[in-house]
Amino acid sequence: MKRLGVRAFVISIVALSAAQLVQPTMSNKRSAPSNNLLENPNLDPQVRSILLRACADCHSNQTRLPWYAQVSPISWLIAGHMERGREKLNFSEWPRNSSNEKQDIADSVDKSEMPLPSYLLLHSQARLTLVDRKAIEHWADSR
Repeated sequence: MKRLGVRAFVISIVALSAAQLVQPTMSNKRSAPSNNLLENPNLDPQVRSILLRACADCHSNQTRLPWYAQVSPISWLIAGHMERGREKLNFSEWPRNSSNEKQDIADSVDKSEMPLPSYLLLHSQARLTLVDRKAIEHWADSR
């Protein structure tokens, strides 16, 4: 029984070591400043701060990757979150007609769908206060 446990441990170490050889591509591609909501001088500074703190890592090309983003299989999960987040909404490629996107953001925040609970586990600074939620709602209502 003890030998089985040792074998399982050795196999796990070998598998995790081999997994380090397969790293996903996680890059921050450049975007035109004119399309980047987070660089828009007309964006309310409070809203900018909230979006940078709670949303930008998954929903922009300005992702700040933590050290553990280089460790497989965690890196695979992070890469998937970034890809899906940017596909759904990307502040770095903000559309000209953005009223619908702003309302979708406010709705997701209001329903506590965003930020994702799994993201909040390791990023407590992304937790939104009632003041943060009201600022997002006010921003979404502005045209």
